[in-house]
Amino acid sequence: MRCDHLEKQILIPCHVGELLNVTECLTNKCCPSETSHDLKCYLPLVDRMQVMFRVLVFVAGGLFMLVCLPLCCCTCLHKSHCVNPLRRPNKKLLKIALKKKAHRDEAYSPLLDGFKEDSKEHNKKKKRGTSS
Repeated sequence: MRCDHLEKQILIPCHVGELLNVTECLTNKCCPSETSHDLKCYLPLVDRMQVMFRVLVFVAGGLFMLVCLPLCCCTCLHKSHCVNPLRRPNKKLLKIALKKKAHRDEAYSPLLDGFKEDSKEHNKKKKRGTSS
């Protein structure tokens, strides 16, 4: 909506009255006439280009939101273990990995126990050497 007009445009009188002063005209959301026209107060003119631009921006923004929303949801849910079945560990593979870990711990436990005993003895010797 705009109040400036061209000479060829037809002016429509305000719905309240056409012979209002400037303040009454503006309070009723009408346009006061700045030049000497037949009408002192008229309805604002519709600017079709501005309306089309606003509609275009609104539709483009809506389409942008419709495209971005699924992408954002997919990236957030892709990292989720409960939604993405490919991120969940396979039960068979998990059992095999646990068995290998248990076997490895059993195989190396005597060596680790020996290292633990050696380190305890080394620490005791160190304490004796520093205290004397």
